[in-house]
Amino acid sequence: MENVDEEGAVAAAKYFMGLFEYAYLTGDLDKWEEMSLEGCGFCSNVADAVKKTHRDNHYMVSGAPKWIGKAKVSPVAGGPRWEVRLRAEVSASKVVDQDAKVINEYPKARQKVVLVMEHDATSWRVLSVDIESDG
Repeated sequence: MENVDEEGAVAAAKYFMGLFEYAYLTGDLDKWEEMSLEGCGFCSNVADAVKKTHRDNHYMVSGAPKWIGKAKVSPVAGGPRWEVRLRAEVSASKVVDQDAKVINEYPKARQKVVLVMEHDATSWRVLSVDIESDG
């Protein structure tokens, strides 16, 4: 993640998507919001959902994504920016209340994730995230 190149963009994208699990489990959005640029709809929607989940005294239990294959990366005009295309297997997850009663469950899935990453001279930031099913 320290490199301002394709490898750094991929590492930052994977790190950011790994924060999804952490944020839902703990309610801690500091690193998520630090990496999210204004205008990233996915980023703000997740932050709002995490806040609501924890305000309702719920949390989500899941596992880290398992990355499949090699990331595809291409430069984006406008500065040190890259589009990072990832494929992942996402573990099954469940939302539970403070008594561990299951509120909602989600099955294991395969997803395609496309992030636009930007380096702002000090750190990696996320411009956008698109997720779709991968079969």
